[in-house]
Amino acid sequence: MKSFFASLRFLTIIPMPDFLCGREKELRQSTWFFPLAGALIGMIVFCLAVFVFIPFLPHPLPPLLIVITLAIISGGLHLDGLADTADGCLSVKGREKILKIMKDSRIGTMGTLALLFTLSLKTGALYACFLEQDASILMLGAVLSRSAFLIHMYVLPAARTRTGLGRFFKPSASAFKFWEGVILSIAAGGLLLGINGLLVAAASLLITFLFSFYCFRKIGGFTGDTLGALSELIETFSFLVYAILQYGVHWDVILA
Repeated sequence: MKSFFASLRFLTIIPMPDFLCGREKELRQSTWFFPLAGALIGMIVFCLAVFVFIPFLPHPLPPLLIVITLAIISGGLHLDGLADTADGCLSVKGREKILKIMKDSRIGTMGTLALLFTLSLKTGALYACFLEQDASILMLGAVLSRSAFLIHMYVLPAARTRTGLGRFFKPSASAFKFWEGVILSIAAGGLLLGINGLLVAAASLLITFLFSFYCFRKIGGFTGDTLGALSELIETFSFLVYAILQYGVHWDVILA
């Protein structure tokens, strides 16, 4: 259980005493529980949305507060990774320069734009979703985004071989955890949202593999920043795909 509590302390701002979380060994093994930590995050946001935001606030506010809650509960960790990844990978520099840019704590133009676009898309997608009917997409998005970590860490080597979270977590990556990420993504999609959930899960898996291939081309592997960026991308696209599916894709109009 120490590894589970370590995953919560790493991925959230939920306070966890040291005696529950163990040390480096437990933190390294905590990747087993990343999807479960995501499920807990999703449940917290789901409960706030269903029992507080949606019943008592006018419609434009719940989506905005949900996005703010998602950012707060993770301590901005994933958004920071997104900004650093955008600053580095969207530059025209070589691999070593990109990694140096990603390690810089200062935010640049690309990172700022990535944050602006992502938060705007999340809010707009949630505004388009009929959350009053079913807010389960909030739980699904949280599970998918953390399950994607297991896939990303397995299919890529660590981009930095001496320092960083990539080097730290890579030894814990395994084929079993890879399939854990894939199976839990599909199972969560089907259980929470049926056919639409399966389609959202399929889209998230596709985004995970495409982003992993992109990271391999740019920096030769993954880092802690690319894990954060992936989490934000999966969450955003989950909301977008679900919003599109709820409205329905009118192929007769498109093909006319």
